[in-house]
This record gives sequence, structure tokens and C-alpha cells, in this order.
Amino acid sequence: MQIAVDTSIPALYVTHVLDQVQAVRGRPKVVHTDNGAECAGRTMQDWAVKNPVELRFIQPGKPVKTRTSRASTAASATHACGNAGLPA
Repeated sequence: MQIAVDTSIPALYVTHVLDQVQAVRGRPKVVHTDNGAECAGRTMQDWAVKNPVELRFIQPGKPVKTRTSRASTAASATHACGNAGLPA
């Protein structure tokens, strides 16, 4: 499984990565994310309904409210539009 790092990643790619994560580590219960277009758009909403996964959006303008900032340990490999909610 590969993880992409970029300044902008399209929603279809994000859902592709989440499918790969799900195949290897199991389905996350929750995906914590910011309100960016790639995460708040129809593609992610459809993926979440199809897979039943809850999408939780942080308060706009509050990136410190993500799960990663509150947890002392978080695996960077579980990040796709924020923290994928998977155990480390």
C-alpha cells in the first residue's frame, strides 16, 4: 500500500487510498477530516455511505481540533483527509 503526499489530492484518489487501507487494516468506524472540497464533496459522502463509515468534520478554521492533534500517537499512514480513525 502506498500513501501519497501532495498539496492537493483529488477525492477519487482519497477514496482509492481509503479502500486500500480498508483492505489491509479493516474498515474505519470514523474518518475525521477538514472541510476541504476533496473531503466534504459528494465523492467522499458516497464512499462513506457505501462503506458505512461516519465522516466527522472539524470546525472550519480549527485544524487543531483534529483527532491527530489530541492524540499523543497517531500513525501517519492512516491519514487521508485527516485521520482515518484507524488504530495505530
